[in-house]
Amino acid sequence: MEKKLLGARQALTGLSLRAFRRWITAHSLLDSPKFIDRLLKEITKNPDYRLTRRVVGAAKQFPRMQRISGKTLKFIKSDLNIFAHQEAELIRAVRYLSKIEPEVIEYCYGKVLDIDANFYVRIQWIQCCHLLSRTRLSNAELGELHGVFKKERNQYVQTALPMVLAQFKDDKNRELVRELVFHPNSRIQGVGKVVSLVKNDEKHVKRMLKFIFEKNRQNRLCDYVPFVFYMSQSKHPNIIQAVKRRVKEHRKNHPCMDLRDLLEGIYN
Repeated sequence: MEKKLLGARQALTGLSLRAFRRWITAHSLLDSPKFIDRLLKEITKNPDYRLTRRVVGAAKQFPRMQRISGKTLKFIKSDLNIFAHQEAELIRAVRYLSKIEPEVIEYCYGKVLDIDANFYVRIQWIQCCHLLSRTRLSNAELGELHGVFKKERNQYVQTALPMVLAQFKDDKNRELVRELVFHPNSRIQGVGKVVSLVKNDEKHVKRMLKFIFEKNRQNRLCDYVPFVFYMSQSKHPNIIQAVKRRVKEHRKNHPCMDLRDLLEGIYN
């Protein structure tokens, strides 16, 4: 049964949902954000993963559209939010916005600290780790999250936490990398090997910096800024200089305002 796309009271299905998704695609191709409010309204009653991914795409395309953050958080905190996977994808979308609101950071921080949550639900909080990894955290917060890393029983969450802890500096950063490399869990050892590589292999670092800061792919930094943190803590002067050259170009004009502050901190 076909339904009207705008103002529909029930979740769109079948041909109506297909038409709605094509309507979103048309607006996206025209670089028009007019579909966003209707999309955010639809996801409150329709958990279809294809719509949630459209929210992620909208955040990447329109990073300064801050109402995505406000409406998303309002839905996440409401009784309508019953699917952990949908919540995780919406948190992923917020990660690409120009500015992460303090309420979102506080919410994600609380979720990461909840180590007693159900195993399968907690896996979804990996996206909270990735969001926190691109926000500025205090030494006290990093210390608390490091404590969570040591106590964590979910290996998937445990492999995501080093991306947050990348903000450790000097000796603490080196000790963390050593802890990862010699961790008894092979999955976490793998993370340690990757981190060690980006701190010590100059050729690999230059290739990765070129990938992270590729022109017209500016939202890529939202995913990879932890690696830039690790590179900046290298003991090799050539790697540090390579990082600073790249960071210098983007620290004042990156579309994500929060990332400008992080890049400024790395540069100085």
